[in-house]
Order: sequence, then structure tokens, then C-alpha cells
Amino acid sequence: MGWLLELLVEGIREMLSQFVIDMMTLVTDMFTELLSCDLSLFEELFSVVGDLYKNVVLPMGIALLLLICVWQLFKSMFGKAGVASEDPIELVCRTGISLFFIVAAKPLVDYILVVAGTPYQWITGIDVEVSSFSEYVSVLEGLTGGLGIDSLNIAILMLIMQFVVAWNYFKMLFVIAERYVLLGVFSYTAPLAFGTGGSKATNNILASWAKMFGGQIILILLNSWCLKMFLSGYGNLNASAYGFTKFFVATLCLVGFCKVTFKLDSYLSSLV
Repeated sequence: MGWLLELLVEGIREMLSQFVIDMMTLVTDMFTELLSCDLSLFEELFSVVGDLYKNVVLPMGIALLLLICVWQLFKSMFGKAGVASEDPIELVCRTGISLFFIVAAKPLVDYILVVAGTPYQWITGIDVEVSSFSEYVSVLEGLTGGLGIDSLNIAILMLIMQFVVAWNYFKMLFVIAERYVLLGVFSYTAPLAFGTGGSKATNNILASWAKMFGGQIILILLNSWCLKMFLSGYGNLNASAYGFTKFFVATLCLVGFCKVTFKLDSYLSSLV
């Protein structure tokens, strides 16, 4: 009965591997198409965001800009001697430029996203080719050869490891969706950031927003790259004839790749 159980476990593992690969291919294609630099899904899902932008965010950005301008003019005219104040003419000019960017914030952000969509299409246009699954017999032989370990135990261990990798892939999808939503939030709150650019005392907020917005676009590009890389690695791992040690280490590398994808935000923030 041992050989029958061994064939059953190996058959389940083979079918599960093929199913997971097919699902990962489908999900990867879906995520790279929908969660791109195009915010159409974000706008369709959160349909009220357009009205909030026109009726709330845009007026608040203008009000914030004028409030900062009036306060800085008040400080320059009535502030105590020795208190650093800005040149009124320069302040008014900076406020006028910032007002232009507030009004044009949405078209400007949309143009940046369109430009960023070009390299994104380069990444998504690469097809992932997964090796054939016809080498499963040689896989098991390669794993058990020279180890003196029962092939049934190896098959069960491989099945467990596949679940671990698939679970980390599932968690990676949550992180990717979060980054896409955050890109939409940055895009539709741009007037508030531009509202702080009229004064030298507050333009560091605008600079920080610009870094975060640019970093978020880079993360969206890296999301697609990571999905393609993971799909290729997982498919080639399961269709390979790796020995047990190499298979185990390669599986840990896939899990580690997921962990690195989770932390791309912190890695990128340490660079800027």
C-alpha cells in the first residue's frame, strides 16, 4: 500500500503545482493589467473621488496656499525685528506659480502616469515561459537519490513547501494592491501638496510629497517586475530536476523574494 499512497501524494502534488501555476499566471496577468499606472480601476471603484477632488481637495489646496501666503506677509510686515521673513515680492510670485500648479494638478499627474506607463508596458509585455511538467518523475528521483529518504516523505515535504510559497505569493498580492491604492491617494491629493509650495517655510512638504509620489510610481513598476520574476521562478522550480538540497534552497529563495517585495517601500525610502 505504500507505493499506492506514494503515487497518490505525487499525483496530488503534480496537479496542485499545475493548478497553482495556472492560477498564478492568471492572477499575474490580471494584476499587471489592472493595478498599473492607469488609475481607471481606482476611479471606478472609488467613484466619489472625482467629486471630492473638485469640491473639497481643490478648494482646500487653494485655501491652504492663500492662508500660508497671508501669514507669511503678515510676519514680514508686523513680525518682530530679527525674525526671519520672506521677500513679499518673491512670496507672491511663488504663490502665483503654486496656484497654477494646483489648478493643473490633475492633468499634470495624469501626464506623469502616462509617461510612467511606457516602461510599465515594457515589463508586462515580457512573456513568462514555464518549463514543461513532464519531468516530475526525474524530479522525485533527483530528490531522493543518494539520500536514503523515503520518496513519500519527500513528496509530502515538497507539498508543504509549495503551500508555504503560495501563501507568501498571496500576501504579496495584498502589498501590491496597497501600493496601487496609495498611488491613487497621492494623485488625488496633489493640490494639498502644491498648496504648501508658495512659501520657503513649507515647500519642504511639497518636496517630500514629490519624492513619495515618484517613489510610488517606481514601486508600481517594481510590482510588475516582481510578479513576473516570482512566476518564472516558481514555475521553473516545480518543473526542474533539482536535487533535494538545491530544491530546498531555491524554495527559500522564493520565500525570501516575497519578503524583499514586502520591504521595497522601506528599501526605497532609505535611498531618498
